[in-house]
Amino acid sequence: MKTDRGFVKTMGTHGHTVDVLRLMADLGERLDKTVIIEGVETQAEQDQLRALGFRYMQGFHIGRPV
Repeated sequence: MKTDRGFVKTMGTHGHTVDVLRLMADLGERLDKTVIIEGVETQAEQDQLRALGFRYMQGFHIGRPV
């Protein structure tokens, strides 16, 4: 499963976004699916997403497109 980068962008501004992301991480784990988070642009976002249970991420912070 791959998430839209909009979730990361609204993580700090919409209160329920973090709850939705936590549910996505939990659902992926329960279904034995890999969940990839798109749009990670800062170390703070990466740290917060790791704390929520995400292991796989994409975005400018992780690596530039080639």
